[in-house]
Amino acid sequence: MILFVVPSSSSWNIDGLLKLVDEDLVGRVGTLTPDELITRDRVPFATFIVGNFRLLGPAGQEIVDTLCNQFTKQNPSVPILNHPARAMSRVQLLEQLYNDGINDFRVFRVVEKLPADVRFPIFIRHADNHNGSLTRLIETTEGYDTALDKLVRRANYDICDLMAVEFSDIADENGFYRKYTAFRVGNEIIPRSLKFDTNWVVKSGADEAYLHPVTGYFDKARIREERAYMEQNPHESWLKKVFDLAQIEYGRIDYSMAGDAPRIWEINTHPTFLSRYQNSTELSRLIREARSPVIKMFYSRLSSALREIDGDAHLHREYVFRVSQRLLDQRRRENRASLFHTYRTDGKNRLRWILGWFGRHYPESRVYHFLRRTIGAKLWNMIFVARKKS
Repeated sequence: MILFVVPSSSSWNIDGLLKLVDEDLVGRVGTLTPDELITRDRVPFATFIVGNFRLLGPAGQEIVDTLCNQFTKQNPSVPILNHPARAMSRVQLLEQLYNDGINDFRVFRVVEKLPADVRFPIFIRHADNHNGSLTRLIETTEGYDTALDKLVRRANYDICDLMAVEFSDIADENGFYRKYTAFRVGNEIIPRSLKFDTNWVVKSGADEAYLHPVTGYFDKARIREERAYMEQNPHESWLKKVFDLAQIEYGRIDYSMAGDAPRIWEINTHPTFLSRYQNSTELSRLIREARSPVIKMFYSRLSSALREIDGDAHLHREYVFRVSQRLLDQRRRENRASLFHTYRTDGKNRLRWILGWFGRHYPESRVYHFLRRTIGAKLWNMIFVARKKS
């Protein structure tokens, strides 16, 4: 059995995984959240994979630490992938990769002053989540101070959660950025995808990258390039070294190539599998159909790798698990605070959308001006105008 120890808010991701891997893994793969753990006193023998540890919150992290310590005492050979006592954080890994000469860019915790020799442009992102850059490229110290002020004072980010990153330009001669992704599952390195975009923040990739530069028609050259990457696994040996350096045994690494030199962006220990959004254009449909063989290739390899790390569920044995009352109370307080933050953030986002919609479609309407007067100019500028300019 394989149990992913992950935050409650992202346990849905494993449901998506089970829809894509081989059917025999259904029932052998599941999740275990901190909030489930505190309601149980026994947990079955399994391979445990810790994901998004630093997004669990202090109490959640302590619960997972307790799990690892107690299970190791009961069974010294218990397989725990991404053990929190060993696995590097994103900041730690990127700092080490720069010191080792693998990356050509530095990262800085924003709670500390930027060094005088910082190489602009830079951008700001969350140190632990996987939503990409929170800012545009910043060219000056003054621009950095302004962007940081907006994130902390207006968007309610905790300054301790943010990091600044020097920009590394890896665009090709046609202005396209490539992002390679690969999984590690136990001892296996499995290529996942190759994405193309004209935006330096490459997420799902741009459909326009699959158009022929002269004719403008759908061209399978990018499809062939991705398939070659998937079949040849050309970076396997040094990707394994990076994972070993980070002491991470399960996750997805995002990286690019500058010639023959790698640029490592991050390792995601709880990556998503099913996209919540898909373009419905004809070009998007053609791309999905053309990429279908490499997607099937990936999930076939992933299924095999998961079988290899499958734990000893056939032994029908269980671990005993105990947490203190202090930790239970702390986790409950943490959940209440998180719920309040979620409601507040959702409320602000809904209000932004409503005001933005009226502003775009009915800028001269009485309702629009009534909302502005009701909310107040100061609050309006804080939640809407500042957002629009950023």
